[in-house]
Amino acid sequence: LPPERIALRPLAERDASRLLVYRDGSISDRVFRELPEVLPEGALLVVNDTRVVNARLRFVKDTGARIEVFCLEPADGGPVEEAFR
Repeated sequence: LPPERIALRPLAERDASRLLVYRDGSISDRVFRELPEVLPEGALLVVNDTRVVNARLRFVKDTGARIEVFCLEPADGGPVEEAFR
């Protein structure tokens, strides 16, 4: 996403955040408070509460290969976990 499309702060009304829904081959724009209407009965909702520290490291190797490292906040005060791309 372009930087101007990435939210840096949550909305005052958290349940007013945008929700993109893909169903039966079509896409619709909804808001998060409508999630119960969108999920089918018996659906399992998995929440990922991983926090990403504002620490992105970018490298370019001599070969031209690009490496991007996202530093994630340690869960228990231990070593920092990274996500490589």
